[in-house]
Amino acid sequence: MSDRPEFGYHLAKPDSARWAATVDSLLFPVLSTPKAPETFAVDLSAWSLGDTSLILLHSDAIRYRREQCHVRAEGKDYLLVTFNIDTQLHFEQDGIRRICNPGEFLVERSADPYEFQQACRGDTWTLKVPVQALKHRLRSVNSFAPYVYQARSGPGSLLLGLLRTIPRGLAGATPQTAADIGRVVVDLLLLALEGDARVLGSQLGSVRRAHLARIEHYIRLHLADRDLDPAAIAAANAISPRYLHKLFHECGRSVARWIIDQRLDACERDLQRAVRGETIAEVCYRWGFSDAAHFSRLFKARFGASPKDYRRSYS
Repeated sequence: MSDRPEFGYHLAKPDSARWAATVDSLLFPVLSTPKAPETFAVDLSAWSLGDTSLILLHSDAIRYRREQCHVRAEGKDYLLVTFNIDTQLHFEQDGIRRICNPGEFLVERSADPYEFQQACRGDTWTLKVPVQALKHRLRSVNSFAPYVYQARSGPGSLLLGLLRTIPRGLAGATPQTAADIGRVVVDLLLLALEGDARVLGSQLGSVRRAHLARIEHYIRLHLADRDLDPAAIAAANAISPRYLHKLFHECGRSVARWIIDQRLDACERDLQRAVRGETIAEVCYRWGFSDAAHFSRLFKARFGASPKDYRRSYS
């Protein structure tokens, strides 16, 4: 791999049908309507980062409309995270309208219809991320969609800076390394989204929000502890078990399920790296599971393959 794209598309002459087919295959099905079909031109480059894709688009003004028929035809949910470099973006989903100016980014969900309009010629960087990679780590996948985020400062700025350097940084990288880079990108995206006060405040008050953040951090640090349970977590954080359950319930999940999901994520990362000679049982015990057979059933239900088959696919 190199800074040259794995997928490159250049349209110097008007060909709206060809461009629509490219968008459908690379992103997901939408109706594409250039503002000036007779002169429409576009350049697109795309790189694979494991399950995540990175797309650089230099395009004339265009409108994309995702309708209910497109949603029904899709078997997998994705997020598009679009960073606006030097144009103006208009976006509407679930009845909420947003304007994304240069130096900002927004989130599009493939699971619901939407309309996306690029008002003039310009550049955008877009991440295509499977919802499955996020939903077990975010309090609510839908809670961050109504907002436009800052990419000139904070985690959003770090993320955009990383995206700009990835194509050259992939020079000579193996698919496994590219997938590892993709996980770093997703981690930084989560930091940018979850750190936004509007997202945090959309579900919890400031005090409960602080409590939940501290508890989640504690759980991540103690995943290897097989005795990690609600009672132990509540005691370590000086709250009652009832209050602990209430905090998680307000975010639509249970404490026990969230612990399992975090442990499964940790095991998945280790299985992808496939340390020579390490057994699957050693991996699951390291992250707090006490029964290898039970772990295998949970892993297959979550990732669609047994731990053995999953590791073999990465070796």
